Amino acid sequence: MALRWALECNGLLTSTENPEATNCYSVPERKPIVKSVHLLWHVHDDDEKLIGVYTTNADAVAAKERLKQKPGFVNTPEGFQIAEYDLNQDHWTEGYVIV
Repeated sequence: MALRWALECNGLLTSTENPEATNCYSVPERKPIVKSVHLLWHVHDDDEKLIGVYTTNADAVAAKERLKQKPGFVNTPEGFQIAEYDLNQDHWTEGYVIV
């Protein structure tokens, strides 16, 4: 729900229920309230899992705490990574090469 709201607020997703109703601006000139999201990853060897996308770092840390005793994660607690990503910004700015 939070991710959908963040995407709608930043013009990346249009609400199908009511395209005009996005409650993220208090005044028309104000910038979006949500400026970034926090991604929780678990990386082990070549296996990368996107666990979730959260509106705050604290929410991502709480998710990590919920998962760190689960099978697989308990053996590799150092694999958790939280990365903050600004919205409306390119994060991959180069091309790529297939090898």
